[in-house]
Amino acid sequence: MSALCVPTSRWIAIKLMVDRSAESQTVVEMRKQISALFEEQRRDIQM
Repeated sequence: MSALCVPTSRWIAIKLMVDRSAESQTVVEMRKQISALFEEQRRDIQM
């Protein structure tokens, strides 16, 4: 199927899925970074 034949509604749905996926990956990465910071603070406090 040619990209020119894809209905606009389908393009919007695909874009939303891609945006959500990228957003989810960003949130996961931010959570990892925040967890690492808290772990670092915890180690500093215990020293």
